[in-house]
Amino acid sequence: MRRNRAAIEAGSLTFDSTSDYDAHLIRRFVPPPVKDAYAALRALNRELVRLPELVSNPTIGALRMKFWQESLDNTFAG
Repeated sequence: MRRNRAAIEAGSLTFDSTSDYDAHLIRRFVPPPVKDAYAALRALNRELVRLPELVSNPTIGALRMKFWQESLDNTFAG
């Protein structure tokens, strides 16, 4: 994930074809104007799916989920 996070921070939302092969294949058919949005949603999905593996305490997992929920709410609120 460090490699993908570095790519996101560098501004090139790319997928590693070995770690997320489905996304790699689907992204080829996504229209260019929305490729960055697709990549961002896919990265968020991967982050949320990995939460149970990353946290040892359910309370911390709930806090992380709350963070993402609030971040998305703030982003789309205007």
